[in-house]
Amino acid sequence: MKKVVFALLLAVCGVLTANDIPMIKTAFVSGRVEIKETGSVVEVAETDLKLKEQSASAKIACGDKTFLWEPSELVSRATGGADIISTHLTADGSCTVICERTGGAGNPNGLRIVCVDNDSGKVIRATGVFEINLLQAVLLNDTQLVFTASRPADSSGNFFAGAIDIVSEEITRKSADISGEPKAIACASGLLYVAEQQKKTISVYDAESFELLAVCSCGFAPEGIVLSADKSALAVFGNGVLDIYDAQVHNKTLYRKKHFSCPGANFTRCVIADPAAELVTVFSPGENGWTTLGDKLVKLDIICGEYAAAYVPERVILIENRMRALEMFRLPDIAVKKKYEPRKMRPASRNDNTFFAFVPGKKSSALILADHRGNLWKILLTGKRGKKLPVLMVDDTGIRK
Repeated sequence: MKKVVFALLLAVCGVLTANDIPMIKTAFVSGRVEIKETGSVVEVAETDLKLKEQSASAKIACGDKTFLWEPSELVSRATGGADIISTHLTADGSCTVICERTGGAGNPNGLRIVCVDNDSGKVIRATGVFEINLLQAVLLNDTQLVFTASRPADSSGNFFAGAIDIVSEEITRKSADISGEPKAIACASGLLYVAEQQKKTISVYDAESFELLAVCSCGFAPEGIVLSADKSALAVFGNGVLDIYDAQVHNKTLYRKKHFSCPGANFTRCVIADPAAELVTVFSPGENGWTTLGDKLVKLDIICGEYAAAYVPERVILIENRMRALEMFRLPDIAVKKKYEPRKMRPASRNDNTFFAFVPGKKSSALILADHRGNLWKILLTGKRGKKLPVLMVDDTGIRK
């Protein structure tokens, strides 16, 4: 009987070709993980899109197309909101680049990049989903994003750096695995700086080849790193310590230029108010801000919120306070000059700030501001109260006209 069954199996197999064999479907194909599509993007034919020549928006735009974008929902927040990892303003101020997390909480996550022309308020590019679990990102130039990430659903503790060409919508290069989670990154002048908190080091990579060029031991667990406007100095901060380094690599390390310590303080944010990092402000949400004056750290009379921005030509810094109003300082004067309250500007809203940056120009008179629902606003810092203008509205929840 066994021989008969075996003969029948051979006969059946003999008449089946490779195309006849049913394919077994799985979520994992060649190491890839299925990422749930969240949010939505709808392509629209555009007939009246005018972009400034040679602007970042003109370089990024997807031809004669614009997009209707509904952000992925941030379900971990009780009041809702958009699942945005980071927001960036191009150097010329023409375009806002938004890094949206897709996939939803508890699932493998991916990255969608959404680009908005700030003059027209149009979404000029919305990419497909990149299969990376993004940690941090910085704009290297108008069309390239450098990032650190892990692979979706990878629990091995391996991370890597990479570069995305926003126009071709491709990951153009990747580094080897980085052991230990990168805490923060900065990138300019062909170099990528990575703060590695567990190792208490700053690693420097070539931003093209991702070759490791230097490792600098900073002696404390760094919370972040920020480059000066002229790219000559690197501020490294955390645990009440602020160190200023020469940003260039010498003898496979970085050399420290200045050291500041404030026992009991907790520095998790930093903004640099002049080109060569002579005026550096550090703070942590819910605590006082501190700024360098000569060789000392001086306390600012503000209990800080989450975000800050600098307008280097005028040595102006704008810090969000704990009530989400924006307080302006013109360093080295440490007294508050002006205060603006975007939430109370019409149309008033209950939305939280998630990003703001000065628009480049002759004066520190305008900001691009993002709120937690994915909306973009232009804030005019004029008059006593300022003015708020909508750039992109994707969710009007909580907005009162």
